[in-house]
Amino acid sequence: MRILLAYDSLSGNTREASRLVHGQLAASGHDVAEICVSTIADHPTVLAMQYDLHLLGTWTGGLGRTPAGMKSFVARLSRLPSEFQPKNIALFGTGETQWGMQWFCGALDRLAAYYKTEYPLLKLEQMPSGDSSRRQIAAWVAAVLARRAAASPA
Repeated sequence: MRILLAYDSLSGNTREASRLVHGQLAASGHDVAEICVSTIADHPTVLAMQYDLHLLGTWTGGLGRTPAGMKSFVARLSRLPSEFQPKNIALFGTGETQWGMQWFCGALDRLAAYYKTEYPLLKLEQMPSGDSSRRQIAAWVAAVLARRAAASPA
């Protein structure tokens, strides 16, 4: 399966989560294009391809907001020709519960509502590290891949 793994990271937490997600996908034999959305200008041909699955990862700003970099990337996706528009979108991200559970990974909730995705969300507390985070990521990747495999073709 061809997968676009696009993330936005402020402090490196979401970048690390993306790296771990990429490792799981690659170990399963998938063709993964991984990009940081803030440097998408360095990869102009990446969006000129069709993907079976889009995985978007982001951090969450104040009051549960989606960061500007991810908003810009989502807008860019929406302007693509219909054959390149994402049809299967799964979301993951990092946040901090110390700012309140109502805001924790709120960017994912907003993006999930925007895309009306039925894929499970992966919400990670700060930097993913240790066996617990790895198991959580592995379980999420497995659930996303299983759901995609069960879905009708894009």
